[in-house]
Amino acid sequence: MSQLPPESSFDLLLQDIEDELQQTYPFYKAYARDADRGFAEILSETVARYPGGAYNREYPTHVGHALAINSLIYGLRKRYIGPTSYLVSKPSDVRNREAEAAFVASNRRCQLHDALRPYSTFSDFTKVVLTEASLLIEDWFGGSTSVFSLSSLSEKVRTGPGAVSGIKTREFPASQYVRLSDSPMTFTSSAAQSLYRAVTLATPLTTAAEKARFSKWGHMDVVDSRAIFLSVPKTNVKDRGICTHSSGNQALQLAVHGVIADVLQRRCNLNLENQQERNKHLARLGSMGPFRITPTVHLNWCTWDGTDASNFPISFAEHLLPSNVMQLLNVIRSPVMELQDGTYITKYMMSTMGNGFTFALMTLLFSSIVVTLYRLGNLPLTYVDDMGLRQNTWAVFGDDIIVDRSVYPALLSVMTECGILTNVDKSYSEGHFRESCGGDFYDGYDVRPVFCETLTTLSDHFSLYNRLVTWCCKNSVLLPNSLKNLRERVTKAYYVPNSEGLDIGFHISRKRASLAASVLKASKNFGKSSFELKTFRLLQEDYQGGMLYLGYYADAPRYFLKKEKGHYAQYSSLFDRRVYRRFYITEEVYRKGTNLYGFLLYTLSGDVKDGAFGYRSPTGVERRKEKLCYTPSWGCVLSKWYFGGYTKYRLERYRQLEMYLEMSFISSGSPDLV
Repeated sequence: MSQLPPESSFDLLLQDIEDELQQTYPFYKAYARDADRGFAEILSETVARYPGGAYNREYPTHVGHALAINSLIYGLRKRYIGPTSYLVSKPSDVRNREAEAAFVASNRRCQLHDALRPYSTFSDFTKVVLTEASLLIEDWFGGSTSVFSLSSLSEKVRTGPGAVSGIKTREFPASQYVRLSDSPMTFTSSAAQSLYRAVTLATPLTTAAEKARFSKWGHMDVVDSRAIFLSVPKTNVKDRGICTHSSGNQALQLAVHGVIADVLQRRCNLNLENQQERNKHLARLGSMGPFRITPTVHLNWCTWDGTDASNFPISFAEHLLPSNVMQLLNVIRSPVMELQDGTYITKYMMSTMGNGFTFALMTLLFSSIVVTLYRLGNLPLTYVDDMGLRQNTWAVFGDDIIVDRSVYPALLSVMTECGILTNVDKSYSEGHFRESCGGDFYDGYDVRPVFCETLTTLSDHFSLYNRLVTWCCKNSVLLPNSLKNLRERVTKAYYVPNSEGLDIGFHISRKRASLAASVLKASKNFGKSSFELKTFRLLQEDYQGGMLYLGYYADAPRYFLKKEKGHYAQYSSLFDRRVYRRFYITEEVYRKGTNLYGFLLYTLSGDVKDGAFGYRSPTGVERRKEKLCYTPSWGCVLSKWYFGGYTKYRLERYRQLEMYLEMSFISSGSPDLV
């Protein structure tokens, strides 16, 4: 098997899938080729042309099944940024300039809003909502800023994995240890630097680590740093604008993020770690119409999404946050940003993508608005689900908001007056379709397609193959020829259980893994390839049913701060001085210049493991290697989070995954594994 050119892999896959769907489903041909049409138009035609059919199984509707099938090609094309003849991509410099222009326009919009729409021009209803929401936030904070004490911030100080302004990633890798204890730091102002110093003095260990860092790198600290605009690919024709911030400011921003996240979990029952699943659950329920939470109360959930909602005006935060909290945020935010041409602009938005506290702050502010609207509308804030757990009747995760239809118009009105635009293409209050946090549902049916960004490496092929098999299982669709051709486009195949990561290897069923060894042994040319010998040896079952397998894992570079050094020593016998004995002594030696206090601090936090820390490759190319693994139960599929009916629905559907993994081989006429 030879690797096909990257230019043809994606094109051939689309053609294979399209041919199979057209042969199997007669209603597919009318929609599959219209990749550039709006999603609402496809939805309306699907409803009109496919009200029923032969696929009457356990699905909530036939329309959802048809919509899921007709959206597959549309989804594969939507986010693909690699080489292909199906799409006309814009050059990276053009996408970068357009993203910068959109960012500058958003900043200008915030400036005009604050100048032309002061608080006095708001409607009486909006004033009432903002007043009640500000009192609510003050109550969540405990009536004071005690939640933002130096000790609480010190526990949450960390740095992100991305780039920071003023620090070269090649010289100082993006590691907690390096960024915060063994490198120079950058700040936007002396006030931010003083605050960081005060935060590090909260505990003896952080104090010692910062003193050691400052004695070595303090003369290189930068106090007048600026945020820098960057863009990252979003689709093949559009980039997303972000900002890199100073390393010291970023550490404080992430500390504030951690404190706000704790407040949201403690006072609002919003866990930012798994709130996405909760949003998906409510979006699915909302797509099925009114939902009874009590014998007399029915809620019809709607989804709201904002346009550049992270770039909200400063005045919106000033209306809701206590003054001392605003002072804290103004110290650690970046008021000035540098554009690609070297010019500077003043930011009139509170924060941007890339700011450490943007997401948590946005969730906090929007949650206060939603809870206030529920209280004004006399709606219940919680209900007991079918598993006996008390859940919220609303959901906020960043700018993904889910509320009852009765308060949806009020939400639009308040957001518009506060300078936050609504994304009408992703907000749904009518019909049977709902979208939130990566979940697309039509009348309870999951119609989310499969997305693909690149298809050039082995891990790309593994990931796309496994997600296509899962999509086929979810929608009871067979694509045997497409999956077979996708498997044959890799130079070396790794076969792993479906409990492994998506990009580790091809997921196969337990039956296929058990038969693999005997099939390889019976092969005429068996033994000529060392990889075949490894596969035959590794796929042997032990007496308990466990199996060994080879996976294709990411191998991030690691920098060792501590290593073992050995030398020989000798000593003479106590009874005969002429007799000498030699032995080998090993001892741990730290690299010269290591911040020992920082080493201890970030070993306890988990950033440093076995005396080393991992970091991103300077070239940006991910390294991978073979790794021998063992599984006691091949084919075990577990769900990470449990949220009532939605997770139950997912588990029931994914029980068929093992069957579809086997059918993807049998239906394609592949009797063996390789």
